[in-house]
Amino acid sequence: MQTEWQGEDRVANVLMGWELGAGLGHVQPLLRVANELAAHGHRPVFAVKNLLEAAPLLGDTQFPVLQSPTWPARPTPADRQFRAASYADISRFADSPTPTT
Repeated sequence: MQTEWQGEDRVANVLMGWELGAGLGHVQPLLRVANELAAHGHRPVFAVKNLLEAAPLLGDTQFPVLQSPTWPARPTPADRQFRAASYADISRFADSPTPTT
């Protein structure tokens, strides 16, 4: 099936975002993808949780860097069910059949 845009040069704005996690381990892989997208004429835009932490990795790039929306941390009383705030929270239960708070 041929689409209307096949064979035409199109440029896309591509959001490179990070939602969960506390570190910057995701930025390097996203930066490699962004560089490849840019080499093909696309415009990657980064949205990161912490602009100051990301600055050493993204500050010297050609890509716009924006503040992503943040979700404020909520206290978790002992009687409430476990809620993950990051992938690290989820992964700590990988070897445990029953999550504990």
